[in-house]
Amino acid sequence: MTTVAATNAATTTSTAQSANALSGSMGKEDFLKLLVAQMQNQDPLNPTDPTQYTAQLAQFSSLEQLQNVNTNLTSLISSSGNSSQQTEQMAALSLLGKNVVSKGGSFELGTSPVELGYQLSSPADSVNLEVLDQNHNVVATLPMSETSAGTHYYNWDGTDSSGNSIAAGDYTLKAVASAGDSSISATPLVRAAVNGVDFTSSGSSLATNAGPFDLSNVISAESQ
Repeated sequence: MTTVAATNAATTTSTAQSANALSGSMGKEDFLKLLVAQMQNQDPLNPTDPTQYTAQLAQFSSLEQLQNVNTNLTSLISSSGNSSQQTEQMAALSLLGKNVVSKGGSFELGTSPVELGYQLSSPADSVNLEVLDQNHNVVATLPMSETSAGTHYYNWDGTDSSGNSIAAGDYTLKAVASAGDSSISATPLVRAAVNGVDFTSSGSSLATNAGPFDLSNVISAESQ
């Protein structure tokens, strides 16, 4: 009898040690195995109080429910992310063959003219479009004749105000407007035709005759 009790005590101690070792990552299956092992190896002369088993079963039930909730939330978040990405991709594909207007002013100059633009918040006395290279140097200053509030476009042939050709490459457009001694808010725009769509890890990109446009920068679209 003493031998049986000693054996059971040793087994219970081993089970408790295993539980401690697994406590950092114990799942519901591990919890159930430990509970069954505890029931099988209890001291027959001093059995565990049934209320303790009831409490442990309640803990097991709570653990199972929490894991199920976590699994469902993970699935929901993944599904939501995929749905949002698919919606964005469909929106990008719907712009194929259309003219789009991108804010921000980034564009590529090639051998063809580029349709530059600007949006004025209020009437101005003077408006200049400045073309900056990758080193932020102004390579062309283009005086604009349209100074009323609203959106205006200018078909640029790639030459500066002196008629010198600008080298092909990546450029940024800046709109500078003023009325009297005060500056006026002016948003630089580039309008181009979409001839392709690229899907990247950071989002959708539209391939145009004025270089790639981020879909997030597109503010309008119209048929060609």
